[in-house]
Amino acid sequence: MKSLQARYGPDSIAVLNPGRIFTEELALLGSLFKFGMGGRHGDIVAGPCPETGSHSVSRSCTANRSHPFANTTSLLGGRDFARPEHREAVARILGIPVQRIPQENSWAQDRILEGIGNGTIRGLWIVATNTFSSWIRHWALNLGAEKLDFLVVQDRYAAPDLTRRAHLVLPSAGWGEKEGTLISSPHHIAVVKKVRRAPGDSLSDFDIFKLIASGWGCSDLFRKWQSPESVFQILKRLSAGQTCDLTGIRDYRHLDEAGGIQWPYSSADAEAEDQRADRTLTPSSTTRRPAETGEPKNFWFSPVNSPSGF
Repeated sequence: MKSLQARYGPDSIAVLNPGRIFTEELALLGSLFKFGMGGRHGDIVAGPCPETGSHSVSRSCTANRSHPFANTTSLLGGRDFARPEHREAVARILGIPVQRIPQENSWAQDRILEGIGNGTIRGLWIVATNTFSSWIRHWALNLGAEKLDFLVVQDRYAAPDLTRRAHLVLPSAGWGEKEGTLISSPHHIAVVKKVRRAPGDSLSDFDIFKLIASGWGCSDLFRKWQSPESVFQILKRLSAGQTCDLTGIRDYRHLDEAGGIQWPYSSADAEAEDQRADRTLTPSSTTRRPAETGEPKNFWFSPVNSPSGF
């Protein structure tokens, strides 16, 4: 990838993924590619909506293309790459040089596929998707794949129709073999727990991205991105005051105990929730409030924040 950039320019490489990896992995991938590797063109590919659980449904999950933390067609937190104040805000929160952040927005999926066809895009990194079974415009890539100088496929299984074209295959872990959060299009966020080790040489996408950052020589930019949960705390800071505000969510334990939370959920929302809970808990003649007894406080969730619905 570095040699392609040296020969054809920094915009000669691209990354595509379906938005089905965890939120923290999406953020690390987009940040690594744009801030660390110096790429610009990346998008979340349009395919059948993951909430349906079946590729037989023709409706594409277009909401995923605007994922607020993917750092693909929009800057982290739902910001705009083209606005200087947005780039400065992200650079300040992440503690990175603002010059690392591209000043132009990425091409969308269709333009990237056109770039592969006309030779503008020479290197492609595909993460967590099989183009033949999940892409609406899979034929466009299948026709142009032979023109790529370097194709990287990162997935949890080896799809022969795609990996046979790849110059490098990176085996990744699947759900239940890693941890992180998922954001669904109905605006719910929930935590997914690791229940078993990934088989063979597979690694979580998060760990793969960290290793690539180290190999590329840009790991210093992500020294605070130590684990998915530490990244979640970074994303909270990036979300403050934005339409995707998550500052009211304390941590993974909070998400787990709530069974998922509808967002945006700001710190002000959380404070109002606590106040409503306090008013609901009225003491009787024989019992005392939890705060007085030292017992855990019971939180009553409103329908907006109901655990059901994720």
